[in-house]
Amino acid sequence: SIFTMVEKALFGGLIAILIILLFLRDFKSTIISIVSIPVSLFMALLVLNWMDISLNIMTLGAITVAIGRVIDDSIVVVENIYRRLHLKEEKLTGRALVREATIEMF
Repeated sequence: SIFTMVEKALFGGLIAILIILLFLRDFKSTIISIVSIPVSLFMALLVLNWMDISLNIMTLGAITVAIGRVIDDSIVVVENIYRRLHLKEEKLTGRALVREATIEMF
């Protein structure tokens, strides 16, 4: 059952990547969203290991749900950055704009 759950999570991640690419229509923004998935998984596994929590069906299920949440949050942040880049009254540029747009969504 664990193998099946991991397999379905990987399949869902692949489908999510394709949907993100179709939704954002920008390869660079898709890469940002794709990179956030393994980084989040790695951090989650580090915390689970640090807290001596074993991988079981419940933790794998929670991680699978969290992948969807990470993707959603990534898309929202990228869209906010894109929106603010194209505002005529926006005074910030570069890293400052990205930082402020991310903080705004946080």
